[in-house]
Amino acid sequence: MYFLYKSGVYGHGVFWIGSDLNEGKRIAEHAASMDSDDYHEWEIYRFSEQAEFMANAEHELVFATRKHPTSEEE
Repeated sequence: MYFLYKSGVYGHGVFWIGSDLNEGKRIAEHAASMDSDDYHEWEIYRFSEQAEFMANAEHELVFATRKHPTSEEE
């Protein structure tokens, strides 16, 4: 299982959960393109089922993206 997480200085929560990494990447790229700025990172993590408690879970980062500035924004 994978989940998409939006992060900056603070975490902004989970925006997608699923089993298809390619689908997650498409959703992450779309979410990043729709973001209001290029500050936030959209990260896909592989869910670790080994963690006893969610608070102590260590998940593996498998993909990250952020908004790519257009020529108008540069």
